[in-house]
Amino acid sequence: MVDWLNYAILGLGTGAIYALAAQGVVLIYRGSGTINFAHGAMAMLGAAIFIELRENGELPDLLAALIGIGATAAIGWLVDIAIMRHIRQSSPLARMVATLGVLGVVEGIVIIRYGSSLRFVEPILPISNLDLPGGIALGLDRLLLLVIAMAVTGLLWVMYRHTEFGRQTTAVAEDPVAAATFGISAELISGLNWALGGAMAGLAGILLVPLTGFMPSVFVLMIIPILASALVGGLSSFPVCLAGGIAIGVGQSLIAGAAGGPGAATAIPLLAIVVVLVLRGHTLPLRDFATDRLPSVGMPRAPTGFIAVTFIVVSVIIFIGSEDIVNGVTGSLIAACIMLSIVLLVGYAGQISLGQYAFAGLGAFISGRLADLYGIPFPMALLAGVLLTVPLGLLFALPALRIRGINLAIVTMGLGVALNALIFQNKDLTGGFEGTVIDPPSLFGLELDSILYPERYALLCLVVFLLLALVVANIRRGTSGRRMLAVRANEKAAVALGVNVTGVKLYAFAVASALAAVSGVLATFRYPNVRYDIGYSMFDSIPAVLMTYMGGIGYVAGAMIGGMLAIGGIIDDLFGTFFDLREWLGLIIGAAAILTVISLPQGLAPSFLRWSQVLKIPVQSIPESIRHSPSAGKDSAPPVQVPPLELDVNKVSVRFGGLIAVDDVSFTARPGEVLGLIGPNGAGKTTLLDAITGFTPCDGGEIFLDGQDLSKTRAIQRARSGLGRVFQNLELFEDLSVADNIKIGHDPCSVNPYWRDPVHPHSPPLSHPARRILELFQLDSKLEMLPTELSYGERHLLAIARTVASEPSVVLLDEPGAGLSIDERTKLAALIRRLADEWQMTVILVEHDMNLVMKTCDRLVVLDFGRKIAEGSPRDVSGEPAVVEAYLGRPFEADETS
Repeated sequence: MVDWLNYAILGLGTGAIYALAAQGVVLIYRGSGTINFAHGAMAMLGAAIFIELRENGELPDLLAALIGIGATAAIGWLVDIAIMRHIRQSSPLARMVATLGVLGVVEGIVIIRYGSSLRFVEPILPISNLDLPGGIALGLDRLLLLVIAMAVTGLLWVMYRHTEFGRQTTAVAEDPVAAATFGISAELISGLNWALGGAMAGLAGILLVPLTGFMPSVFVLMIIPILASALVGGLSSFPVCLAGGIAIGVGQSLIAGAAGGPGAATAIPLLAIVVVLVLRGHTLPLRDFATDRLPSVGMPRAPTGFIAVTFIVVSVIIFIGSEDIVNGVTGSLIAACIMLSIVLLVGYAGQISLGQYAFAGLGAFISGRLADLYGIPFPMALLAGVLLTVPLGLLFALPALRIRGINLAIVTMGLGVALNALIFQNKDLTGGFEGTVIDPPSLFGLELDSILYPERYALLCLVVFLLLALVVANIRRGTSGRRMLAVRANEKAAVALGVNVTGVKLYAFAVASALAAVSGVLATFRYPNVRYDIGYSMFDSIPAVLMTYMGGIGYVAGAMIGGMLAIGGIIDDLFGTFFDLREWLGLIIGAAAILTVISLPQGLAPSFLRWSQVLKIPVQSIPESIRHSPSAGKDSAPPVQVPPLELDVNKVSVRFGGLIAVDDVSFTARPGEVLGLIGPNGAGKTTLLDAITGFTPCDGGEIFLDGQDLSKTRAIQRARSGLGRVFQNLELFEDLSVADNIKIGHDPCSVNPYWRDPVHPHSPPLSHPARRILELFQLDSKLEMLPTELSYGERHLLAIARTVASEPSVVLLDEPGAGLSIDERTKLAALIRRLADEWQMTVILVEHDMNLVMKTCDRLVVLDFGRKIAEGSPRDVSGEPAVVEAYLGRPFEADETS
């Protein structure tokens, strides 16, 4: 018991430092909405400056520490004004890449100046022990660290709760636009918080370095427990961050003591991250900007030209190049395979992962150990490595079912670090002192030894890369690719169209893990002596994401470009002939990533594709959506009718805490009828639609569709039962063409595309109902266009057409006339009537334009403060005194001219 207490006391100091650094993350997040992945590197910089001034400048400890803290504060301010201010309204992915670029730059500067080896540092605080009863030794330095952390926490709590600066930071964090109307400068608040956050990082680094010694990798890895502590505090509470940091530090110390080493202790911060995020069940509120845009993606086109040109050009380079060039090509192709997995998972599916090298490492580990222990030949080892890595991909996908965006990146990064520490660094699993030794690979009797026959191995890697590129391009062209992009763009809208979001995420992680595993196997069989302790860590995953982003994270060609930029790739080898860049690579990659985010946010691939078109290189062919034009035979197409289903809403109530948003509302909507749902702002209309479609849980009542009780079913089941929803904000899939937006609505809800698309993508022609709705809405000539290229009125029509194409029996329209001109509203009213009269749909219309409502609706239901106050025909309801008082203001008479 005494030993356990001593271990816990040792962890107090480390935990206190975690808490200090985590509070810096909280400051930056509250001031700018950005999670700073470079925080550990900034702590390292503060420690490096302190050591330099203390040992070489011979300054007193306090003065050296103050200068170090001031320097990291200045770095924080500089990062905000020079980088983050230019990408404030970029996507969270772009902001994450920028902070990862800062990490690379800072780490590179420190490594160039001090190297990467461990360096011991003299203590700052007293290290004597206070002997307590029972043989417990309380280190004075640990106690002082705890006191410092508690004092700083109290100071921050008071400052941000009781000062004008704290109140302004809170205002900017909650709504920067509203804060600006009160004269609060979001840029000034962001810069000051970045400076304070940088100062906290410097303080933590200076206090940590005597405990761990100075080693850059240790400080960079510290980002995992730092983020874990910040997430425990919800990125907002300083006292809870303190408690979380201390708990993580103590837990790590206890586990390390019990296990006899630090490997198992890496799982403690990961466990904290997963528990906090998964139990919360939703993404923490990253700052939302109306102009947030994910990087663009390639169009769904056949990659025949790209594959042919790549094969010819790279083959020529392999046969005429020197051995060094051939080795560089091999390195680029192996890296490009991993980057294909990043393109598919991050670029297509929108699942931000920083753990792709963990998949590659597991594929390498499985294949290498099987070949070493059991003599399994290369093809079987490749197959086993890929198939057995897929379950790990599915394991990584589990948090993604409840976690999104940057929070998912944190989880996957933690999972990768834990896997590296528990498996790849474990000599008992990787072959002991001798390590893993495998025979050179062969295929169909042909020797592929990369040392004796480097050209053969390079050609093997080329063929494998092109096959994997074809798989990724095929997925993009097929139904599974459309589903991925729909989930990436808007999960809620995808569910409303019957897309199984869980299935899409699991599929994306499974395929991405398989692609990365192939890369790991190729890397393993490249040389006879295999090392797993290097090459498969967070330090490899982060540059891979940066280089894929630079290449174009939404393009197959982006993986190829990223592979060329990779460490050990062709460009690295070419420049390495003239310059020794080993210590400079992190700095160069980080700086290049920052410049790409600011000046070329889509990456290099779009420019490459434009050049190929100028040079007449057949990189891509005509999009699938154009070839399946619905224009042929439209005049002879027969009318469409959907199954007539009646919707019964029975005493539905919805509460948000103490607020009753919907209170005991009942009505019936019948086939062939347009039912208007009206009321003042805040009456609960949209909330009621959310409750009917399953996006908001009901606190009471029942919902029946043609007698079937949907009250306990999920939103996707309701969508597949015949409930269609058009959202107030349209929620279009901006990276899908008009045709593909429509296809999402009518694609069969089958798992077959997941098996078929990688080999033979099938993009069926638009169905008869889809063609009819495109003709009806006059969108049939705009199939190849993106939603962003349509007029505002056409975007409204596309949102309705996409839902109607899924042939729902009940359509719920939430303010479809908002922002439309008078002519557009007149056409919209006629279209809504045709859906009810000709298609026999049940239409529920939420709308504030009373002319549109009165001319279109058969019956009206009026809500006020969540309660139904009237129901009946438009004429009857418009004369109800309660309706006049609550909403209309006077008896309504329709404008005949409209």
